[in-house]
Amino acid sequence: MSTNLSHFQNFSSSNKTLGCIGIVDKEAIHLTEEKLSDIQKITVRNINRFLRNTTHLGEEKLKRPELLFLLLVNNSYAYEYSLDSKEQEKYHPTSRELRRYYKCSLTQRASKCDKLRMGLEDRGYIETEPTINNSRKVKFSEKFFLTYQIWSLSELKASLLETTLLSKMSSETINKIKSIESTLIEKYALLEKYQEASLPAVTAPERV
Repeated sequence: MSTNLSHFQNFSSSNKTLGCIGIVDKEAIHLTEEKLSDIQKITVRNINRFLRNTTHLGEEKLKRPELLFLLLVNNSYAYEYSLDSKEQEKYHPTSRELRRYYKCSLTQRASKCDKLRMGLEDRGYIETEPTINNSRKVKFSEKFFLTYQIWSLSELKASLLETTLLSKMSSETINKIKSIESTLIEKYALLEKYQEASLPAVTAPERV
């Protein structure tokens, strides 16, 4: 799956600050023109920013226990690679490791951590696969990455609109907003396609 938004790399390299777009490790992250492409990348830092500044995951409110679980999954990944890269496969946490991080019993399979994992898996935000030691590998799904990108694009658009008077908006800024809106439409379409593919097939009733 290709999830980077490469065409945003053509944005101006000006260092003009557009606004604060989030807090990571108690540090305000200011949006500058040169960072517009960087914040689209699916990295541990960017997902941390997303999780700590969003209130919803899709249409549902993000609950604090879910937030903690997702942060634990995210910070199990290696910082130096994109989260959707092949190199990350060996860093995917196991359900047993997540129980330990969440301070749950390692042998209790119906722990609070497991219930959170199963709930997020049912909603399509994480995926799991069995391991040889009777545990499960846990990773973010394509739906989760698309949800992050939609949120990030929406934040970019809002920042541009809030910091630029419409009457004084340059043609360059207008084109950037149009590009963001176009990409948002593409991401929403991909998310809808992903959700449709995840629905169980409906079998037509047999004719008597």
